[in-house]
Amino acid sequence: MENIYWKKLSFFKKIILCFGWVGVLNLIFWIALLIYHLTTKEKKFWTPGSYRVVYVFGWIYFITLILFLILILLGINPFFHNT
Repeated sequence: MENIYWKKLSFFKKIILCFGWVGVLNLIFWIALLIYHLTTKEKKFWTPGSYRVVYVFGWIYFITLILFLILILLGINPFFHNT
């Protein structure tokens, strides 16, 4: 990532972008990124436009984390179910 692009981001956007990079471990992330690259026909693979895919995954992970924290605070354990 270019240093200039990173400096333009606010603190919250940097956090979301870091959450999005967790998506690197996910095959769906790479499929979405490849689809974006093939549909835009840009010469460079990493452009500010392609970082939108990273942002989307960052928001997905951020919202999932918040939902899990809310469930845990409410006393609902989303990982184990007592039957």
